[in-house]
Amino acid sequence: MFLTQKPDAGERSFLTRAVTEFQRQYPFVSIRLDQTGTLHDRYILSDNQLILLGHGLKDIGNKDSFFIRLPDTMAADLIGTVRDTFDEKWSRSVEIR
Repeated sequence: MFLTQKPDAGERSFLTRAVTEFQRQYPFVSIRLDQTGTLHDRYILSDNQLILLGHGLKDIGNKDSFFIRLPDTMAADLIGTVRDTFDEKWSRSVEIR
């Protein structure tokens, strides 16, 4: 499950096609647009860890980048809060078409 913000003008022209092609190869992946307007930080959330990303994935290797891994043994409450927030945003999001 990927949640992203509304694309800017330069991204709109190719986003729908890119998502459609990606989902053809990876049909189990869902990509939606956030409707709350509150997305800012980039992170990866799994069942047992939260990974904070210093840059978007497209910038890794081009700029100073970092990943901070927080396992549930260190940050279970934070992971739960982030999951709840994500789930709320996901429930209000829309599919990219």
